[in-house]
Amino acid sequence: MADPYTTEANLIKASDRETLIKLTADNNEGKIVTEVITWAISRADNIIDAHCRGRYPADMSTANIPELIVDISTTLSLFELYKKRLTLTLPESLNKSYKLAIKMLENIQSGKLTPWESTDEPTILLSNKTSSSKTFDSDLWDTYDR
Repeated sequence: MADPYTTEANLIKASDRETLIKLTADNNEGKIVTEVITWAISRADNIIDAHCRGRYPADMSTANIPELIVDISTTLSLFELYKKRLTLTLPESLNKSYKLAIKMLENIQSGKLTPWESTDEPTILLSNKTSSSKTFDSDLWDTYDR
């Protein structure tokens, strides 16, 4: 499995330690439960991969992950943690950030937003067709009234 796009440290920066304890600790242990954080990050990264698949490499190296993708992963991970804790109220700012993150992923998917640096080289399109494998050869076309 590829390395995650975000980290527990990023989640603490985006939220705070006490909130993450509330979101992850089932038995009020008073500490962040790393397994729950890992679960939320994995879910968030799966959403990102689903939007980027086909447009970008499936195994994107985390050494080259743009800050935008890290931010999106952090936002989606926090959202997943709040979804898990239905008794906690989702902050409006996180709800707005979540909607913006999804919109950015849709724009990445459609090619309107490019978080990775462009190579400025055109995409090479290959075809498995040859001139002899045409469906309609010139003799067939000649039978039609032009």
